[in-house]
Amino acid sequence: MSSLGLQIGKTALSAQAAALEVIGQNLSNSATDGYSRQAISTSAAIAVNSGSYYAGGGVVVDDVSRVVNTFYQENLRTCTADYSYSEELVESYTSLENAFNELTDTDISSELSNFWDALSDLSTDPSDTELTIVAVQEASSLCDTINSVDSQLTTIHDDLNEKIENDVDSINSLTKQIAELNKEIMSAEACGSNGLTANDLRDARDELVNELSAIVDVNIIEEDNGSLSIYNGNNILVYRDSCEEVGIEYEYVDGVRCSQPVFTDGNVAIESDSGSLGAELYMRDEVLTEYQEELDTLAANIIWQFNSVYSQGVGSTGYSDLTGTTSVENPEATLDELDYGVDTVDGTYEISNGSFEIIVYNTETDTESTVTIDIDLDGNSSSPDTILYDEDDPTASNSLVNIIQSQLDDEVPGVYTVSLNNNNQLVIESSSDIYELGFGNDTSGVVSALGLNTLFTGYDASDISVNEDLVDNPEHFATSSSFTDDNNDIVNAMIDLREEAVMANGTQTLESYYCTVVGTLGLESEDATNSYELAEDLLLQSETNNESVSGVSLDEELVSMLSYQKAYSAAAQFITVMDECLQTILDM
Repeated sequence: MSSLGLQIGKTALSAQAAALEVIGQNLSNSATDGYSRQAISTSAAIAVNSGSYYAGGGVVVDDVSRVVNTFYQENLRTCTADYSYSEELVESYTSLENAFNELTDTDISSELSNFWDALSDLSTDPSDTELTIVAVQEASSLCDTINSVDSQLTTIHDDLNEKIENDVDSINSLTKQIAELNKEIMSAEACGSNGLTANDLRDARDELVNELSAIVDVNIIEEDNGSLSIYNGNNILVYRDSCEEVGIEYEYVDGVRCSQPVFTDGNVAIESDSGSLGAELYMRDEVLTEYQEELDTLAANIIWQFNSVYSQGVGSTGYSDLTGTTSVENPEATLDELDYGVDTVDGTYEISNGSFEIIVYNTETDTESTVTIDIDLDGNSSSPDTILYDEDDPTASNSLVNIIQSQLDDEVPGVYTVSLNNNNQLVIESSSDIYELGFGNDTSGVVSALGLNTLFTGYDASDISVNEDLVDNPEHFATSSSFTDDNNDIVNAMIDLREEAVMANGTQTLESYYCTVVGTLGLESEDATNSYELAEDLLLQSETNNESVSGVSLDEELVSMLSYQKAYSAAAQFITVMDECLQTILDM
């Protein structure tokens, strides 16, 4: 008998002690987020040739490694990304629904209905000043509500921009930390000759990778040296101990700033169809843009449809002087090519071949006469199409300014002066207190497009407003088609708009169009909520699966601890026995 037995016992003690240390590490980190349970692996030491036989060499500790399942880890990253995406969608859709504020007493549909109700009341007595003031107030309330929704959509857009910028900062912070951990892991694992793993460093890196996947699309590849290479599409985010910086490029779409995440080197756009960044880009660039366009379409058609009817009427008092509310950029262009300095919604602010009437009312004689203004936009080369005004040819016969001037001079010589002001707005000024102006029978759209006699001003949801002149002078509110015939046909025509299919290529009314918009929003929000709940369940299941492999079970660890404790005691007893045996031999 030799000292080999003592060596075997010594290795047994060391192995059991190492196992107990691993259990202690597991127990101390049982509540640590991201900690993966560690396990010791051992093997029999190389046998020793004792001469007549090979004697065992005891036990060696091969490694202490993390207990992980690669499939579960990848699935957890995927579920984390999906959950983060759906969570951001729900939050953004909730903000959108709050902006439209539907099913309340102050939503757009309610305010539109209130305005029509006020018009119905006014139709019973168009000369009632109080009813007129109420109609103007309800119109103003409708505009204010639309403006408010538009403002809230702008706020949501700005908030999404800010979130995108914050996500870009987080990406840079996370990739930098991952690159640093890559460096530490490569260094730590390169020092060992037996392929040892840097467990705690790998746990820390996995946590960061999970955080990164919750933000942006990533593809993970583990290299032979222990580092992780992380890609976004075909672009690398992290390679070994280096990382690519991402930043923000500002783009302007229709004058609205959009923060676009890009790789700083080359300005290549970041790809993201999942994670919070993917949801933010989707909500801002697709969903929010769509609802903003639909709100603008509604507002623009409220402006245009009501003005098209309203502009053909007169109030209890006509205009002495009148300045159009619409400015143009190119007065020398034909009227159907006018540039209003903004992008107008299709089907609005369109002027076509036709005519309109100017009604001249003599307040002394209580009589009115009508002047017809023809608008030539037929493209016939025999006569030039009508323009607004050309300062290089101020006497041009096809200038609307000159046409109106000529026709009014024929009707009431020397009373009116027609011109363009410095803002390229059409101006009609009177030198007499006797005459008042109104408009009627406009088949060209000129009166409404130039803002000569309108109820609303503006072009979309951001600037829709009631004509300020009506706030100050409600007696100008157009209710009748004639100064001398006390009728309410213009008010009734505006009331009839409620049932007219003027939206969606003549398939929907103003109200049904808006109901479709908010109804679609409600359905999309519900779908987002359902997707969120499903993503939440899948994430919980994925976490459970991953925890079943990598998590620390206190019961299991305690059972293992007792087992290793008994093995340690047995090894100690073995050494005692071997020592006694050797002593007996030595004493012989």
